[in-house]
Amino acid sequence: YKGNDILLVDDISDKVYVSKKTKKIKLKIKLEDKMTTSNIKKSYKLKKGNNKIKIIVKAENGIKRKYISNVYRKKGIFI
Repeated sequence: YKGNDILLVDDISDKVYVSKKTKKIKLKIKLEDKMTTSNIKKSYKLKKGNNKIKIIVKAENGIKRKYISNVYRKKGIFI
């Protein structure tokens, strides 16, 4: 994505702020176990304001855990 920011987030529950020019993002999750799966898409379109991205991770034993990542696309210069 030319012209968009690249963000590295250690904690998936962090609230991330992006500029108003950022209209979509790519997500990549590093899973520790090869048998673990997730439901993430390759890219997400962002509306202005808060965008809740729901991520479900399924462990090898079938247990699912839900995470919500908040990506806040600024509406103007300051917020």
